[in-house]
Amino acid sequence: MKFLAYGFFRSKGGVLNNFNSLLSPEEYRVRRSKIIETRAIELLDLLAPFPTKSHLVSVGTSGDGCYMMTERDIKSAKYLISGGIEDNNSFEIELANLGINGIQVDNSIKVPPVTHKNLHFLHGTLGLGNRETFSINQHLSETPLSNVVLKLDIEGAEYDVINEINPSNLRKISSIVIELHNLDLIYKDSFWNQVCNMLKKLKNAELFPCFVSANNATSAEILGGVLIPRNLEVTFTRKVNLKSKFDSSDLKRIGTYLTVNDANLSSVNIDHLIFRKACRNV
Repeated sequence: MKFLAYGFFRSKGGVLNNFNSLLSPEEYRVRRSKIIETRAIELLDLLAPFPTKSHLVSVGTSGDGCYMMTERDIKSAKYLISGGIEDNNSFEIELANLGINGIQVDNSIKVPPVTHKNLHFLHGTLGLGNRETFSINQHLSETPLSNVVLKLDIEGAEYDVINEINPSNLRKISSIVIELHNLDLIYKDSFWNQVCNMLKKLKNAELFPCFVSANNATSAEILGGVLIPRNLEVTFTRKVNLKSKFDSSDLKRIGTYLTVNDANLSSVNIDHLIFRKACRNV
């Protein structure tokens, strides 16, 4: 019966992998597709980090509570908008201890893990401005803010949330620390358009990636022959904080910046992304 099932599956274009598991025709196509390769390469180009004028430092505890920011962005930050904290708001508390005020939004908890006088907590959902959600765009429009740090770990809603922010409000944001989810789905047209639109919108607002690290708890996929992590931790900063090209000191520091979300699992090697712009300097 097993061989009959495999024979039928193979007749439809399925294949066996090295572990004798069946790959569907769609998965096999996506792994080898030239169209998907073009998308994957464009994604790498949009996410490849630039070198920074000031060092990157970790903010928060290890794992999902740790994020990277430039020293310049930390010193100049005046306000924090944070979406998604669950059981770890060490990033938010560390910034609050530096005197930064802000708001934390999360619909999965009733109270934050740690409270701070500089931080307001809202039990709600980041969204597109209806009464049951908190709209970042509306908050930025109604409040005279500048040098805003935006932190998002909202399980895939980040694309819609950022795409909602209008260009003038994006100019109020000096740094974004974000986890990009579900990047293994860029073979789907609607999702690819969401991701691509968001990254190009940030680029047009002169917010550029300066740090990327793969979430090793969620592995990676081969799309169009390119290794793409399912989830990526990314930091964006203003163009004024970037250097035009990598030098030897930048290359030596890159390895010290990398983080892992789960110390019990292997890391996901994304050198082809991390060193993409550095290689073009050579």
